[in-house]
Amino acid sequence: MPYSPLGFFTGFAIARFNDLKGSQAAQVAVIPGILGPSIPSLLITQVFAVQQAKSLRPVIAVEPPEHNYGDDVPLRTPVSQTFVVSNTGTADLEITETRLDSTTDFVIDSGGVISGTPLKLPPGATHNITVIFTPTIEGEQFATLLIFSNDPDEPIFKIPLEGEGVEVAPTIEVDLTLDYETVTVGSSRSRPLVVKNRGTAVLEVSATSLSDLVQFAIVSGAAPFTVAPGEFHFLEASFTPTPPGSDVLRTADLVIGSNDQDQPIVNIRLEGIGSTPTQLKKP
Repeated sequence: MPYSPLGFFTGFAIARFNDLKGSQAAQVAVIPGILGPSIPSLLITQVFAVQQAKSLRPVIAVEPPEHNYGDDVPLRTPVSQTFVVSNTGTADLEITETRLDSTTDFVIDSGGVISGTPLKLPPGATHNITVIFTPTIEGEQFATLLIFSNDPDEPIFKIPLEGEGVEVAPTIEVDLTLDYETVTVGSSRSRPLVVKNRGTAVLEVSATSLSDLVQFAIVSGAAPFTVAPGEFHFLEASFTPTPPGSDVLRTADLVIGSNDQDQPIVNIRLEGIGSTPTQLKKP
């Protein structure tokens, strides 16, 4: 301990006093015998702060931390999502690799980092990574985007991904028979035909035609028309039997052409019996 000109020994020590705040130090002087021959005393000559060294470290953050591409993504239709990687720490963040944990229909489109060519992000910097989901099969799919870095707390940042592919196509549904029963010759009867779309895309009906235009006719709702998914369209057709009314079954084909790839042409059978007024009378 150094000796001061006043005859005191002075020195430096980290003081533990209740009235010192934080990490502080005090310079003290030892005064032998000031309180008695055998009791050394301390004199605080200076109090000053001790600067604590801050730990420099990178911290990775990603926004959004997960993503659902939706449960109705059309097959073969790409949907993208961009993830913003940030360095919220105090040291450079080094991204060493980015990859997906499965061979599903997810793919890193841009911003990916290949192993062996690290990307350095200074504190406060950001980097964009875009992942595209292009479903090729129907149903749910899952993947995880893995980001490898020198963040000591989270060296592998995991971003859950999910999405569901659906087949987008129109599906026509109609009754294949329209029965007019017995109709008096000279009179007419109409029947509605409900054209439904059970698919997931707009049904486009481009043509409606009849094989018999004498006794049958489309009254309303003829093509062209469209039907949204889950909706329906009314088409009305009439039957007007011609003489003679011999109780013979009269038939015709109503043909509907649409963009339904499985059933581009649908034939609906129209049928009815024509009778004369005398034939309908009771004996």
